[in-house]
Amino acid sequence: MLKVLNITTLILVFILNTTMAQNGWFVVTPQGDRLAWVEADELIPAGDLIKIKKNGKYGLIDQNGNVKIKAKYKDIKGYSNGLACVKASNGKYGFTTEKGFFPIEAIYNDATNFSAEGIAAVSNRGEWGYIDRLGKLLIDYTYADASPFKNGHSIVRRTMSKTVGMIDSRGRLVVPSDKYLQLYFPKDNMIAARKQGSGKWGFVNTNGKLAIEAQYSKVTSFGDGHALAKTDTRYAVINKQGREVAPAMFEDAKVEGFNDGLAAAMYDSKWGFINTKGEVVVDFQFEDVQSFSYGKAAVMMDGYWGYIDTSGELIIFPEFEKAGAFYNMNGRLLAIAKEGDMPPPIEDDGEVGFMEDEAEIVDEVNENWQEELEEQEEEEEAYEEEEMYEEEEGVAELEESPKPEWNEEEEEDEKSEEPQKERPTIFKPSGKPGKGKRPGKGRNKDKGKKPTTTASSSGHSSSGDTRAELKFVKALHDIEECINDSRLAYTSSLLYINEGHESGDIATFSRNAKSARSDMNKALDAMEKSARALDKLAKNPPMNCLGMNKLFKTAMPDIMSARKSLQAASEHLDEAFSRVSHKSMGNSLERTSSKLNDTESTLTELHDLVERCLTE
Repeated sequence: MLKVLNITTLILVFILNTTMAQNGWFVVTPQGDRLAWVEADELIPAGDLIKIKKNGKYGLIDQNGNVKIKAKYKDIKGYSNGLACVKASNGKYGFTTEKGFFPIEAIYNDATNFSAEGIAAVSNRGEWGYIDRLGKLLIDYTYADASPFKNGHSIVRRTMSKTVGMIDSRGRLVVPSDKYLQLYFPKDNMIAARKQGSGKWGFVNTNGKLAIEAQYSKVTSFGDGHALAKTDTRYAVINKQGREVAPAMFEDAKVEGFNDGLAAAMYDSKWGFINTKGEVVVDFQFEDVQSFSYGKAAVMMDGYWGYIDTSGELIIFPEFEKAGAFYNMNGRLLAIAKEGDMPPPIEDDGEVGFMEDEAEIVDEVNENWQEELEEQEEEEEAYEEEEMYEEEEGVAELEESPKPEWNEEEEEDEKSEEPQKERPTIFKPSGKPGKGKRPGKGRNKDKGKKPTTTASSSGHSSSGDTRAELKFVKALHDIEECINDSRLAYTSSLLYINEGHESGDIATFSRNAKSARSDMNKALDAMEKSARALDKLAKNPPMNCLGMNKLFKTAMPDIMSARKSLQAASEHLDEAFSRVSHKSMGNSLERTSSKLNDTESTLTELHDLVERCLTE
């Protein structure tokens, strides 16, 4: 009975914690600090304060979570200069102070918050007009619909009309109200306008004059002198003269366009950021993004939101279910984000146990590779002495054979690599993976063995057989060394990522991620080199023994599979700070290691086969 009660209690606690997590909201700074944690149904920026929704009612809090107006109103439009636009108990809108005093009575059917210009739109008897902070009517009730003022302008619609126009703070029509079905607020002195009839988008300036003919199916706002415009299926970057700066190659774009010199765009079903030349500044790697604001942008990875700066560096880990743009509230940059249910990435519950095995490999190699190299050199010296002794005694006369022709041809083949698939020329060229290997590392137990040359079936051995044997063994050793170089490099990459997780520090993780990428490129390069060398050796072996072809056919699929798994691990590396990608990267490396073990086992069998072949 007690056990049942305990289980029930645990379930209730779990449900309670889950519910709280789903309703938890943060007020976040650009440094990642949480100024407040608020339990609410919703938090929304509302001018000088933050609107909170709880149990279907609205109130206002400050940036530290302190209640300024209790959640008791049916609706709140915002708070500006000491006045909150609220829907009172009589169902009408008015403007109240924090103390509950209504300097502007709740007499309006609808209303907007006061803008920076001190103007609010109000609705009375089915028509909209505009008032100042004293409640004085500035622009008479004329319009069927009206927006809040933004950037000194408001979008309006007249009664019985489908088209919209735009007025300035004095009520003058900037854009005629009989031509356009839809307008964007002015930005960069340009107004995006969707023309009646054709339904196409173009641009007019803030004087109402046509700047770019209506010819696009979709557009973004202008910013930094540029916008993105969609002709048929893709977006191009255009300037204020309507000329294409970058060709139509982007699948989608955020309507805000360019902010802080960057625009959010989609390519190959992933989001990234481009500059006004159409060059990629932040690579296409995100599931979703928001436009930059004050040098920061919210990005989604593995279903969670975080924030990056204009260089693409993560400044806040993706751990939020929702995330808003940064905005200036009373002189301080803030963003509102909803708490996610993802556990911290540094708690792995043993899910990355593969790292312990790989770390052991590193330790073993670091301790033994010099001893193994010395043993190999001693055996080679003994082998050479024995050969010289046999020559002096006349046991066998070795004849010099010409250098095998296959070696020169294959060296040429190795230099020529298949050209990589290039992105469109507008993209910045990406650097090639770093090359190079650490000498002498990763020799396995069988590396010191060298097949013993004995008399052939004809009663003596030839120099050609000996040279072929040495060439073959050396090639196998080179392949094994490349494989172990790859092991060391990808293990190092994994250790960097794990150290970044354990630190819990964004700067440490970012720094380690760069080192991890460098080592992963080295691992891929070494793996590619070993795979090519094994393929070359399989096609042109310098000697042949019965059963050798079968072993090559076993080794090749294993090393190709290992290379594929390593590539999969590399693709997860960029997002490895998330729990899911970190685990996927580890699983891929486990498969890589397993296939490399199979490959090395087959190479050992090849060593043994060569020895048997030469002694029979």
